[in-house]
Amino acid sequence: MRCPIEIRRAIAWEPWQIEAASNLRRLLLSSVRRRADELRVMNEELALADRTKDEFLATVGHELRTPLNAMLGWIMMLRTGKVREERRADALEVVERNARVQARLIEDLIDVSRIVAGKIRIDAQPVAFGAIVAAAVDAQRPAAEQRRLQLRRFDIAEAAD
Repeated sequence: MRCPIEIRRAIAWEPWQIEAASNLRRLLLSSVRRRADELRVMNEELALADRTKDEFLATVGHELRTPLNAMLGWIMMLRTGKVREERRADALEVVERNARVQARLIEDLIDVSRIVAGKIRIDAQPVAFGAIVAAAVDAQRPAAEQRRLQLRRFDIAEAAD
């Protein structure tokens, strides 16, 4: 009895066919390795972005909580009558200042969200760093004076002395 399946043998490959198949294999493996490297780099970048996002959120939470704690503390003291009459105006000023700080932080957070979403284009320009520092010191001067603290701004030349 004969087997209904006919067995055939492949024709032996010519040397040029073997070389072509080897070259194709090399190209495919090189492409797969290159893509694997690209994916590994992308994965590392995504992991870094995720860690950076977590750190950013932790910082934002802390920055939002700080003025909120100051406001809640003063409000509780005002409600319970633990603030002398002559200090009430100061307490209300602190609450208002911290509310403004928190509102500014929230606006900054919204701006960051818009920047990330591509809804705001940043036009980077050189700035006078000294003027920014002077403005920051001037902004803090009333709070420092209220606490009888003296603020001084040093120029780089002074700091080197």
